[in-house]
Amino acid sequence: MAESFSFVWLPLVLWSFYKLYRRKSVKYILLAAAFLALLMITHNLVFLPFMLILPIYLLFLVLKTPERKLFVVNCLILTVLAFGLSAFFWIPAIFEKKFTLVDQLLLTNLADFRIHFVYLQQLWNWTWGFGGSAAGLADGISFKIGKLHILASVTTFVLAAVLLKKREDFQNF
Repeated sequence: MAESFSFVWLPLVLWSFYKLYRRKSVKYILLAAAFLALLMITHNLVFLPFMLILPIYLLFLVLKTPERKLFVVNCLILTVLAFGLSAFFWIPAIFEKKFTLVDQLLLTNLADFRIHFVYLQQLWNWTWGFGGSAAGLADGISFKIGKLHILASVTTFVLAAVLLKKREDFQNF
């Protein structure tokens, strides 16, 4: 649920930065800070990749605005404000991490690439589920592509290979 709720904040963060770029108002500094803080406390694994994309968007806005220094200062202020608003969440998470199993679960068990390989029978015909990926065929999630999609892909690949072969034969003639 938290992951689904976090997707609400992504467009609102982008919108508030855009409005700040257009209007240069304190209202949008506060809105952007609040939306960014809400994203931080809603779901870490959505927030972190988003923070790799957000600087690219901000660079685009900085290059478009004639008042670059003001916009950069406003962005820095709202970022500090957002981290301050969400400090009740991330400061304890950092300092109390040693008392949790986060590293063991995410960095050893779930991050092991060998448990996430998909078997061919899972693509062809597999029961639908909402669980997670596990070792072997014990996955609770469905990786089923569908028979029609697999057959259409194979047929397209074969037809493309035949057409390329005919084209080569025709050009060599």
